[in-house]
Amino acid sequence: MQAKIFNGNDGDFLFWTPEADDVVLVGPEQRAVPLPQRPLPVFAHAIQDGRRPDDDALGAGIYEYLRRYPDCDGGYDLADLLRNAYSHYLMDIAAQVIMIEEKEVDAPFLRRKITGLKILALLEARSQLYYQLGRSYFEFATMFTELPHCRIHLLAAREYLQRALQLEADDPATLNLLAQIEAWFGMNAAACRLWQQAATLVGEPTRSALLQRAAETQATSSESPLIDELEALGATLLLIGAGEFAQALEILERLQEQGRIMAELPTPEFYYLLGHCREKCTDSGQALVAYIQALEIDPEFSLAQAGFDRLSQGES
Repeated sequence: MQAKIFNGNDGDFLFWTPEADDVVLVGPEQRAVPLPQRPLPVFAHAIQDGRRPDDDALGAGIYEYLRRYPDCDGGYDLADLLRNAYSHYLMDIAAQVIMIEEKEVDAPFLRRKITGLKILALLEARSQLYYQLGRSYFEFATMFTELPHCRIHLLAAREYLQRALQLEADDPATLNLLAQIEAWFGMNAAACRLWQQAATLVGEPTRSALLQRAAETQATSSESPLIDELEALGATLLLIGAGEFAQALEILERLQEQGRIMAELPTPEFYYLLGHCREKCTDSGQALVAYIQALEIDPEFSLAQAGFDRLSQGES
């Protein structure tokens, strides 16, 4: 046995290299599955006194390692071993992806979905998997909590959507979403081409809507990329966290005046943050206006409702 300490962020794993003829035994028939001749991640506690980890511990370690590091080197070999010897783990991953797909979730669950899709995509390069990854990264980028990192997430979304098109060049959903991202990055000519291509693949009224998006984007080519405004909005979250409400308010009011973010992403969080900063800067009247605007978008948005109740009752 060869092992070395994994120098990651957690130190939970060792790398163990199997002997040349080593196998794991699978199922009631004890089918032998050869182990790849490469270091395999194992929970550190599973290696006792230099002995070989048992088969169950080996599978559990590989599964958890891939969940933490789906982009690791040699990921295909690890996922392939799960497929051949520990298929129940892949079934669990697929079930989690489906479950998360069917409900509205927050950022940690969406991150888990992305991880699961990455592991599945290691084993099968399918356009639909890449599209799901691109769409999930797009959704991730537009979550308010993730706006400080929106550029990184949108670049990842773009990469996966481009991979999807390499496998299926005429998928209108992929073309449409990639066009949206290109437009947000200011790549208006590319966005227009993609929307026009998508329009040839669908019927009315979707066709006209796509062509209208292309025409509108072409007409706004002189504007700064929307990604810059999204990053500015993300910066306000950091400023608010640091107690710099006046600075955050200055940015939010500029973004409100420009109007592009709310046109693309109408969300109550924007107006809630605007109201929160106005309230912290002792402008209760305009804070109340912003809370009302948030509630017009989502009447169930509890933070805005609390702000409205507080100010309408004359509390400071």
